[in-house]
Amino acid sequence: MPAVSVIIPVYNIEKYITQCLESVINQTLFDIEIIIVSDGPKSCNKICEEYAQKDKRITLIKDIKQGLGGARNAGLKKAQGKYVFFLDGDDWLTNKTLEKLYLQAEQNASDMVFFQASYVSETGKKLAKQDSEFFLPFLSQLPSPLNFSWKDILFKDIFNIRLAVVAWNKLYNKEFLQRNNLLFPVNTRYEDNEFFFKAFFQAKSISALFEKLYFYRQVKTSLAHTNKKNKNCFDIIKIWANIKNFTHKELLLDKSQIETINRRIIQDFSKNCRQLPAHLQKEFLLLAKKYFDIEFITKLKEQIGNSYYFPCFWLPIIKIQKAPEKTEYTFLGLLKCKIKK
Repeated sequence: MPAVSVIIPVYNIEKYITQCLESVINQTLFDIEIIIVSDGPKSCNKICEEYAQKDKRITLIKDIKQGLGGARNAGLKKAQGKYVFFLDGDDWLTNKTLEKLYLQAEQNASDMVFFQASYVSETGKKLAKQDSEFFLPFLSQLPSPLNFSWKDILFKDIFNIRLAVVAWNKLYNKEFLQRNNLLFPVNTRYEDNEFFFKAFFQAKSISALFEKLYFYRQVKTSLAHTNKKNKNCFDIIKIWANIKNFTHKELLLDKSQIETINRRIIQDFSKNCRQLPAHLQKEFLLLAKKYFDIEFITKLKEQIGNSYYFPCFWLPIIKIQKAPEKTEYTFLGLLKCKIKK
């Protein structure tokens, strides 16, 4: 059994895949298997085929055509390692990344291991980010970051947007994933969100390694950075509905915890809706109503209150404060504007 199975989804990244694969085959931890899941194009497949011929640890799977989630699932089904690591094909690793993560998991019997990442530009130049969710700000405050679960973290911090939900800054115990039937949703955006929360809430032992072991490339044309001004962003509705249903079914949540989840959903819905053109904003909200029960929709409406529709964004007003000479509007904690009377 290999120590770690590295799963690398590949699509239209021929400019970057060589650096990615070089960083993996040169790991100090040699006992690994490398599973490349490529949806092309031919130029990417050719590079991957050449590496598979040179290194027997590499398996190449082609043409899954189920998006990023489907590619990762295909790799998971093939994986034989004790641990699983997801690596995006336009990023790369330090030469000791897998060794350090493997030792951390083994020493602490971890279901999941978090670690830090460095931001780099498209050309590979390090970017001076001063604060990031990939620096693990909340986990660094734990009394025991080597063995914890979600119950050791403030619930509001779990649903804070600065707790990274990405798949690639974590090592997973494969048996833990299999035991809990954890797979990614396919043919959808935001697949990381659902996978992360289901894994995080079911993990019994989590540890954190406060070292930057991953180079996260900021590619302007990637899914994570393109401006979502079309119906692709509607995917967030079903993803959050699945997360909400899971947490309500599997966790004994109190009223304040349920409200915390609701606030995070409102925040994400608002963020996505603001990026839509006006003709899609109402359609987005109508679709949301199909996935949430009456009680939730009622609370959602109460928090949103009056909504104003502008050509390029949507801002729900949740608080109004009146003063003798001005009125202050607070927009979900994201924006404040003062209008003089």
